[in-house]
Amino acid sequence: VNQSASDTEASSPETRYFAPDELPIVLRISEGLRKFVDRVGRFGAWFVMPLVLITSYDLIVRKAFSRQQIWLVENVNPIFGSTLLQELEWHSHTVLITLVLGFGYIWNTHVRVDLVRERVGFRSRAWLEFIGLTIFLIPYTCVVVYYAAIYAYDSWAINRFEGCPWYQCGEISASL
Repeated sequence: VNQSASDTEASSPETRYFAPDELPIVLRISEGLRKFVDRVGRFGAWFVMPLVLITSYDLIVRKAFSRQQIWLVENVNPIFGSTLLQELEWHSHTVLITLVLGFGYIWNTHVRVDLVRERVGFRSRAWLEFIGLTIFLIPYTCVVVYYAAIYAYDSWAINRFEGCPWYQCGEISASL
């Protein structure tokens, strides 16, 4: 019986596909996390639609008609003078980026400036990725979580839930 090269490769242990119950526990956990991030990322991608609609509406009302709607004139932030609609824009943008960032990283679809990475082999690329994550991403994430926890606690401590708009209350509640 003549076997083609592809048949031989498919039966070798390096390229063999495992059934879900045959996977080692670490790979099962990894696969479960990948599926979770995939679902969250696909759900988060839908936040592009409200973001585009809100931004377009804001732009058209302010620029094309040279006026603002009465209910949008209230300044939420006295320092920057942003309106309710602009606040909703950046909150939607934050939700979008937060939910989709891990999805982009797992599927390798994020923007990357490859000056060194493309010229080295697979093993060196893996080490560069590991070092980059260890030196930059993990410390950055720890700093963001630390200050977000302080902000969330301060908001909770001054009882900000009663008078804040619905989108800010949701953000504060989610951060707790």
